[in-house]
Amino acid sequence: MSTLLHVSASPRGASSESRALAGTFLDSHLQAHPDVVVEELDLFDGKLPAFGRLAAEAKIAVFSGGQPSAEQQGEWDAARAVSDRF
Repeated sequence: MSTLLHVSASPRGASSESRALAGTFLDSHLQAHPDVVVEELDLFDGKLPAFGRLAAEAKIAVFSGGQPSAEQQGEWDAARAVSDRF
């Protein structure tokens, strides 16, 4: 079973022409490959976590070989929950 990640990056929502085009592609693809699972990631649905100072400091700590502080950990966990899908 394969997974296809559809990332919607238009702030226009249902009015987006690119979203409509992607929907047509996804419908056709699923008809040809019914075993494919489609995951949706809408960058404008308000579900992405904020990425402020604490999250940025946590990222720098991790990328430099350290660990996020207790204060940063929750922000880092929220960011990782999104990126772990990839």
